This record gives sequence, structure tokens and C-alpha cells, in this order.
Amino acid sequence: MKRISQGILFSPSDLITFMESPFASAMNRKRLFDPTLAEQMDPDDALLVHLRKKGFAHEEAFVQSLQEAGADICAIEDDNPERMLDQTIKAMEGGRGVITQAYLALDRFAGKADFLVRVPGASRLGDYHYEVWDTKLSRKLKPYFAIQLCCYVEMLEAVQGCRPEHMAVVLGDDTRRILKVANYLAYYRSLKESFLAFHDDDEAPTPDPAESISHGNWGELASRLLAARDHLSQVANLRRSQILKLESAGIGTMQALAETDLSELPGMNNETFARAKAQARLQIASRAQDKPAYEIIKHDPGTARGLSLLPPASPNDVFFDIEGFPGVEVACPSAVVHQIC
Repeated sequence: MKRISQGILFSPSDLITFMESPFASAMNRKRLFDPTLAEQMDPDDALLVHLRKKGFAHEEAFVQSLQEAGADICAIEDDNPERMLDQTIKAMEGGRGVITQAYLALDRFAGKADFLVRVPGASRLGDYHYEVWDTKLSRKLKPYFAIQLCCYVEMLEAVQGCRPEHMAVVLGDDTRRILKVANYLAYYRSLKESFLAFHDDDEAPTPDPAESISHGNWGELASRLLAARDHLSQVANLRRSQILKLESAGIGTMQALAETDLSELPGMNNETFARAKAQARLQIASRAQDKPAYEIIKHDPGTARGLSLLPPASPNDVFFDIEGFPGVEVACPSAVVHQIC
């Protein structure tokens, strides 16, 4: 989001930030009017910077594959919003096959779509119209991908006079996922309405960071605020629904959870409650310690789980981490390219 003479101009990414964290969305707006708040933002994360670079490389590789397949590509290369919008519209009117970094705008939203792909079907442009495609480094489809694309679809519809039936995501393994716009549009519109109402209310207090599933670029600030309140959300593996049950029972802080004499709680499994109390106690004991406090969970014979299933330790033990690395490069399957060329 950025300030303009008419108010605030939002991007589809701002909508996603709000969906995941009203707290971060509110802080982003506050920073527009108080630049000093930038000092409280998280520093750049090396892994996220790396992943962004890999994301750009993934997009560039896909463009290269389209070029090699003979696609008619028009790249919008400018830094002025008005000129970018004009160039995008002219490329659409000219019937270009694929428009990259297409700039779209409607009312209070604007942004660059990775790809506009020409498909058959009448529109204001002629006997063709465009779909919105996006490249994502993730190898799995995530809900926010569809919401972000819907925002671009709405802006695109205003230009070409018809709503495309489909939109698409090219994932990090180069598989293409086709999404039906109608399946996501109602939720998108509801979210957008809530988003605009939220940002139009200048008197609304900053949302509680404990009620957001993430904190965007404000994670350290959120952690300080929650620590100052000794909030229950700091307890590892404690879900929001469980926090509400604890608060209903008068347990509103980590300290209170660690010290409670209750052995059971309405609506919560006794084992889960006991585990939450132990976790809070260990985390409090670990504060300012170089080595965190821990307890070894003993299992009854025949019920061992987790690390207890491992054989006895041996000096010859070898540990091999086989977790996947998201930055691994993959080739672009020709099948994805052929379907749009």
C-alpha cells in the first residue's frame, strides 16, 4: 500500500496480508503516516530474500520457456503507473499472446500481474480475452494464491469487459494448476469488503496480534507486545480455540497456566491440558537461559512414540536431515508451455 493524493492505493498483496494478519495490515497503514515506525519492522530475513530471488528466477525461467516455444510475448517495462497501464491496455487491444508484468488498476487497487494470457472467447477486445496467470515458488497450491488472482481478475474484467472463466498458477515444480474463478469470487468479495471497511475506520484500535495467524514484517514487535502481556499464545502448540477455553476458566497468562491447580478443564482433553501446563512451565523456566529446560516424557511399555521408538544410542549413529530445500531449481516441462503457445 502507498499514499496517493486521493488516499491510499492498495495492492492484491495487501489484501493477503490482511487475510493472514489484521495486525500487520494495520501496522502497514500506520507506517504510511508515521515513517518512524519503520524502525520497529523486522530486519530482512536471509532465507526470505533468497526465496524471493528464486521466485524471480522461476518467473524468468518460465518466460524463457515461452519464448523458446514461440509465444508472442509483450513485456511491460516502465516504472510509471500511468504509462504501464496505457502500455498494458494497448498490448491487450493489439491481441498480444502473453503480456508479462501487466499493470492493472481499478478504484482503490492496482498492481502488476505476472502474466495475462490470451485465450479464445469474445470480449470488448474482439474474439479473444485474457486470463490471469501467476508463478509461485511453492510446490503446493495455497488458498491465498486464488484470492490474489481474483483481485487481478476483477481489475482485468474492467478493461476487457468480460470475466475470464479460469485463472492459473504455475507452481515451483512447473506444474500448472487451473482454477475456476467462480469458485473463489464470493469469498474474495467478502474479504475485500471487510478489508476496505477495516482501513476506512480511522478510529479503530490496532488489532490484537494474538488474533493473527502471522505478523508479516512486524513479528518482533508482536512478540514484544505479547511477552509484555505474558499472553497464552506464546505457549508452543496451543491453538486459538484452546486459548479461549483457558481464558473462559480464568487462566489468562502463561504464568497462570503454569501455576494452576486445576487438573481438568471443560472442553479440553485432560492429557492436552496437562501437556499445556507443562509446556508453559518449561518455557517460563527457560527464559534467559542458554540451555532450555526440558523433560523426557516416559511412555508405558508398548505405547512408545516419537523419539522413544529409536533404538539405544550408539557411537556409530549417523543423522541425516532429508528435509526438502525450497530453492532447488527444476526444469520447465514442455507440456505447460505447449498449452498456451
